[in-house]
Amino acid sequence: MKLFETINYEIPVVLRPFVMAVVQGETSSVIKTSMPAPPTGFPLLIYVYNDYHKLNVNGRSFYPTTVPLNVAGQIDISGIRMEVDGVFGQIGLVLHPLAPYYLFHIPGNEIKNGWKGLLEALPKNLKKYFEGISSDTEPIKTIAHILYVLEQLLKDRVDPIEWLDNAMLEIFRNNGAISVTELVEKTSLSTRHFRRKFKEIIGISPKYYCKVIQLNSVFEILKSGNSEKLHALALDNGYYDQAHFINDFNRLIGESPSNFLNGEFVQLKSYLGRNRV
Repeated sequence: MKLFETINYEIPVVLRPFVMAVVQGETSSVIKTSMPAPPTGFPLLIYVYNDYHKLNVNGRSFYPTTVPLNVAGQIDISGIRMEVDGVFGQIGLVLHPLAPYYLFHIPGNEIKNGWKGLLEALPKNLKKYFEGISSDTEPIKTIAHILYVLEQLLKDRVDPIEWLDNAMLEIFRNNGAISVTELVEKTSLSTRHFRRKFKEIIGISPKYYCKVIQLNSVFEILKSGNSEKLHALALDNGYYDQAHFINDFNRLIGESPSNFLNGEFVQLKSYLGRNRV
């Protein structure tokens, strides 16, 4: 089984501010499993091309309503799992946190902690662009089709929100190790308004989002390096000590870094980690 392996796909230059990477997961035979969905700070546009699977959120299972395209938002609760009972086949376009709002006109608070059928969530005037996408097409060819459609959406994109664009850049530049107070000081907004609009558009609070990016920044280095250097990595990324990082990892991911790296779903490390911005 191959779970969310990053594939080398050339993203058009005009879409690089919105599409961070392309990941793919598939099996050649039927499987029955339940996979965790950890928070990464980046939403996904998900194309399903084999048997449809369902989500389990807080013990409630449901199928996303639109085949084959769904948009998955930010995660700020633990215990979300993807249940597979069949042949697994899925491609995910890793999106910039503002892409669902800028391209699809969908505020992040409408899609957090789960998937939503893209056609269900889109404004009527944008639905027409996706009419030709089906699960019958060869997956790699469908990526090109989806990227083409996203390029067409650029002419209808929401106008940039300068203060929010700048806030996201600061969060990424500091690998999440920055306070909400510092972010607000760089704007002319009140703290209350900043937090409210950030949560509405991104989907989760700025404080929690910074924590997700900080944790994933450490894990991005950890998964490709020596876990014995965890203490130094944690300090370099703004943590007070190694224990602080491990506590955050347990709280957000549901297990320790070492258990995750040596566990059943270690292949999900291609999904978890800091995407470049």
